[in-house]
Parts: sequence; C-alpha cells; structure tokens
Amino acid sequence: MCSLPTSTEAVVFDCDGLLVNTEPCWTVAETAIFAAHGHPFGPEQKALVIGRTVEAAGEAMAQYLGCPGAGTELAAELLERVRKELARGAAALPGAAELVRACRAAVPIAVASNSPRELLDAALWSAGLTDYFTHSFAADEVHSPKPAPELYLTACQALGTPPKRAVAFEDSATGIASARAAGLYVAVVPSLPEDDLDHDWLGTSLAEPELLDWAGKLGEGTVPPPHGPLSNEGTPLPRMAGAFFRSCERSEQRHEGWESANGSDSDQRRRPRHRQEGPRCWAKWARSRRTAWSRADCGSSASTRCAA
Repeated sequence: MCSLPTSTEAVVFDCDGLLVNTEPCWTVAETAIFAAHGHPFGPEQKALVIGRTVEAAGEAMAQYLGCPGAGTELAAELLERVRKELARGAAALPGAAELVRACRAAVPIAVASNSPRELLDAALWSAGLTDYFTHSFAADEVHSPKPAPELYLTACQALGTPPKRAVAFEDSATGIASARAAGLYVAVVPSLPEDDLDHDWLGTSLAEPELLDWAGKLGEGTVPPPHGPLSNEGTPLPRMAGAFFRSCERSEQRHEGWESANGSDSDQRRRPRHRQEGPRCWAKWARSRRTAWSRADCGSSASTRCAA
C-alpha cells in the first residue's frame, strides 16, 4: 500500500458512509422496501445499492425484486424514506471532522456526493460539517453522477487543481470507480467489509493517526490556497498554517495603530485589512461584513487568493 502523497493540492471527500454515518438511514429505508416485496435485506442486497444515486438504486431494486419498470417509483419511495430517517439526525463518523479541519487548513477541499442536494445538505448539517465546505457537489447537479468521473472532475475544476494532484476519499466501489476515472489518487475507508476494492491507500477509519499526520504536512512551504469568502456571523473561519499564518500576524501588527489614529467608528471601507488576510494579498471590506475576493481586488500577481 502506498503512502498518501504530501504533494496533494486538493482533497475531495465523499459524504455518505465516509464523513457522515448516514448508511443506517439508507439501510432502514432499503430494508423496508425489500420487506414490502417479501425479500430479506442483508449484505448481498446492500452491495447492490450502496454508493449509487437514488435513481440507480431504484433501478437496481426493481431488477432484483422482479418489478421491471418500477425503478422510478421505488426511487421515489426510497428518497422519501431516507428523508424521514435523516431528519432524525446523523453523526459525523470518527475522525471525519478532525481530518476535514486539518486538510482545510492547508489545501482547498470539497465534497462530491452521489446523493441529491437536499440529502447532502441535510447530512452535512446534521453532522456539523456544513461550515467547513465552501464547495460541495451533488448527484442531481451533474449530467452523469458516479461511477462516471464528472462529479470529481467538476470538484477539481472548482478548486483549481488538476485531478492528478488531488486525493479522493471514498467508501464504496461506485465512488472509487468515479474517482479513478477522473484521475485522482484514491484513498479508501470501506463502509462495508470488502477485500477487493480498488485503492491507492486503504484504511479502516478516518480516525487513523496516519491521516492527521499526512494532513499536517500538506502545503508545507507554500501559500495556502483559497477557501472562499469569510463570514463574521459565527461561521468557523479556516486557519492558516505555518509561516504564512505568522506572516499574517505580523501584517496585523504593522496596522495595529490604524484604528486608534482614525477612530473605531470610521467607515468600514477604510478599515485595515483583516488579521487573517495575507500581507501581500488584500481584499475589500463590504458593509455586509463579508470579504469579496478576486485577483483584481487583491492586487496580487499570484493566482491564489488569501483566506484565513
């Protein structure tokens, strides 16, 4: 098994069964549907549907249950049942929040999920992970979801990173096939006990110490890439790592006398740059208290924008 590459420039996570413990929600819904048709639901049946879109799972169930043409109806029933189960809540899986935070401090990150947008948002919110992602992509937002590569290619394009320089974290064969086809390095933490999953790195949990050690080495010697606009409305702000963070602190010190000289009620547009913006990369302070980033606004010759 290979080690995870520290030259990684972006990380893309699956959601269900990888970051958030939603598989029990899906299993309850799938079990009820199979039972209604007089069939048991176990590991063999679960393997037919795990990682698939709702529509693909409906078609797979229709074929298995001997109900040709009922795929759309079964998919609608599955969606409704999962929606109700997910409304009861789903927790982040062990190590998920810690790994996401560690990766986010160094490189851009995203979620690429085969769930529809409503279920993806509900899962991330329930697990307390929503605010860590400024980029997320759902199955109903692309033409060809997993196992096609489009979700991962779309995520990498949004993050400004070539797929070969990105790592995908997956838990199912469907998602692995998508990441592999897109050209990402594939890290796998299976949600089902499977021995033959394609992988570049294989683990048993996102809580493995090796993962945090790896994340802590990402971006060494480079300026951390952007993580999107900042909010002062209680959203956790991503933090810079290493020397660049310290340079931001020095930048603040150079401007610390500004407010005392100009008054604390001076116009927001003339306020000195935020302590967590880089010394060479500035942004506008908007009255809405959100930072608007662009290369022109920052006046930087680099293609990156500096966020906390």
